[in-house]
Amino acid sequence: MKRRDVFKTGLGASALVGLAASASAQTAVSPAPQTLSPMTLRLSGPDGPSTERLAQRISAASAGRLSFDVTAVAPAEAAAQLDTVSAGEVDMALIDLHRLIDRNTAFGLFDGMPFGLSASEIDAWIFAADGRAILDDLGAAHGVKIFLAADRGAMPLWSRVPLTDMDGLLSLSIGSRGLGKRALQAIGAAQVTDLDAEEGWGNLDVLDGVGIAEMQAKGLTDAFPHVTRVNPNTPSSLTALVVAEAVFGQMDDAAQLLLQRGCTAAFTMSQASALQTNATARRELGDALTVYDLPDAIWMGLQSGAQQVLAEIFEGGPDNAAICDGFVFFLTDVARWSYIGEASFYAGRTRLNAL
Repeated sequence: MKRRDVFKTGLGASALVGLAASASAQTAVSPAPQTLSPMTLRLSGPDGPSTERLAQRISAASAGRLSFDVTAVAPAEAAAQLDTVSAGEVDMALIDLHRLIDRNTAFGLFDGMPFGLSASEIDAWIFAADGRAILDDLGAAHGVKIFLAADRGAMPLWSRVPLTDMDGLLSLSIGSRGLGKRALQAIGAAQVTDLDAEEGWGNLDVLDGVGIAEMQAKGLTDAFPHVTRVNPNTPSSLTALVVAEAVFGQMDDAAQLLLQRGCTAAFTMSQASALQTNATARRELGDALTVYDLPDAIWMGLQSGAQQVLAEIFEGGPDNAAICDGFVFFLTDVARWSYIGEASFYAGRTRLNAL
């Protein structure tokens, strides 16, 4: 079964009206003035190179006119960071969006949704359709603006032994993240651990929501040598820059544009970096890994879990129903490849004109 069939039925999602108008409104930018007063912004994010790298890239894109005072925090404090930004205690924070699903499950559509959009498709959804408006709506409920800033790559299933059937999978101890965890629970997996809260990954039987580079860095590839083949249905893990609306609103057009350009550049570069890093790790591991296609029975079971998760989001109120409408419309349309060329062309031209 193809991915485009996964979300077609069961939710009654209607085609969106005025898609082209929405895309133009969300991607239009004002000409930047020639001068911009220097600004120093308070940025919090996970301890490590990712936050500093983003700050450096945005600063470079602005020729040093935007600089950052960086504070390192634990990734698990994502929800607290959202509150900190909303309260104005910091200006912005770098957050993995799947860590915010307890605030609104719809955040997970942009980070690791099973059978959802790939990183490049999410990129096109934001730049060439209504993904930007949906992110704005999600952020507005918390007083923030959200910009994708990093892609950590595709996340297949890792296991100690090959996965052959649903009963076998559901009997194992599984570590997962975000909506992947909820999808597994929805289909009856009784032993599902949150990888973001669990230290003892080596005690589990299956890992879901982990890229190959992260597995290699943690030294777990020998313990989990069986990995499902990456394909367009494999979710990616994305990170976003969450900016206080009050701070963003106080910026002039030039500062806003530079901040958005910097995030776009960082996101695009991270996509290329993730591909290279994961490909390098795959070559280094060589025959130590057994790569295989997920059996149809497991594939269909996981599809069922993804449908149930989407139904949960849809039933979260009128706003979430509208978000699901946009998600399902773009997912099924892109998967039919009828608009993908147009979406990619529009996104490329829009960025080129902005530069």
